[in-house]
Amino acid sequence: VGPMDRTDATLTPLDGKVAIAGLDLAKTGFLNPSNRGLLDLKATIASKDGVATVVGNATLSKALLVAGGSPASRPVAVSFDSRYDLRTHRGTLNPSSLKMGGASARLSGSFDARGEATVVNVKVAGGRMSAPELEAFLPALGIGLPQGAHLAAGTIEANLNVTGAIGRLVAAGHVGLSKARLTGFHLGSKMKAISAFTGLQTGSDLNIDDLTTSVRVAA
Repeated sequence: VGPMDRTDATLTPLDGKVAIAGLDLAKTGFLNPSNRGLLDLKATIASKDGVATVVGNATLSKALLVAGGSPASRPVAVSFDSRYDLRTHRGTLNPSSLKMGGASARLSGSFDARGEATVVNVKVAGGRMSAPELEAFLPALGIGLPQGAHLAAGTIEANLNVTGAIGRLVAAGHVGLSKARLTGFHLGSKMKAISAFTGLQTGSDLNIDDLTTSVRVAA
């Protein structure tokens, strides 16, 4: 650290490293009570000429993002690269990545820390992400598959905007599921009357060619 800036101590040049292990987000007081998870973080911080850059990797385990959901059974890994102006208290999230197993998405956006709570505007773009890899994270969003059913194949495309104050985030956009196979779900047994009338024959798997939807997820 140094030399000290005599007019504003926050502008003092800095080079540092941060390591956090097993931080319980529910106990920090920064998030909505329905948001939970354990955070591991390793990052480097460099501050010079009033601009700070933070680059690192974070892993979020047992994530729960909405009330009524259940913790994700697989961790999410985020590699991030951010730039923050210490004078204006605004920053940008340079192109970064979010991964769960073999599925990955791109992150970019901005954040504003001038108010009581930091406000973010982040874009999440994921193309041809493995549906079976992402299934473990669906409970964290309050999305449950039919009992005994699993995604055995398929890809997911997602284009979402995540906006709002930390702890009150809203994710909205479009999600698509293609060439998917839902095993353990017998469509005919759920539609007995129609099956009897039409002679529809279905097996224990449900094949989904294309399914698209607009979504909005809030706390």
